[in-house]
Amino acid sequence: MMLLALPQLMSVVGAEWLKTASEYMPSEAGTVLMTQDSDPYSGGTALVVLILWALAAIVGGYAVLRRRDA
Repeated sequence: MMLLALPQLMSVVGAEWLKTASEYMPSEAGTVLMTQDSDPYSGGTALVVLILWALAAIVGGYAVLRRRDA
C-alpha cells in the first residue's frame, strides 16, 4: 500500500531529485502505459521501467530465498 502513495509523498517534499525519482516508480510507469500519455516519458520507457522493477523484485526474492532456504 505504501508503494502506491510513495510517488505522491516524494514529489511533495520539494527536492528535485525526489520528484525525478518518483517519476520512475511502478505506479507512474503504469499510469503512462494505461493513459498512453507522453509525460514524463514515452510508453516504451514506461515498459522498460516496469520490466526493471519486476526484475529487481525477482532478483531480491531469489537472494532472500537462497539465503534463508536450507
